[in-house]
Amino acid sequence: MDGATKRVDSSDMTPEQKKAATDYLRQGAANAEQIKKSAQGAPGGAPK
Repeated sequence: MDGATKRVDSSDMTPEQKKAATDYLRQGAANAEQIKKSAQGAPGGAPK
């Protein structure tokens, strides 16, 4: 995620666009972490 955030920071986007993009990346990372935790807790691992 840090690499993507750095690319957003160095882009030509407006401050509002940068904030929206960074928030989007953070939400995606949080969702991925939640899915990972759910898969670890499920019997037999992740569903197929």
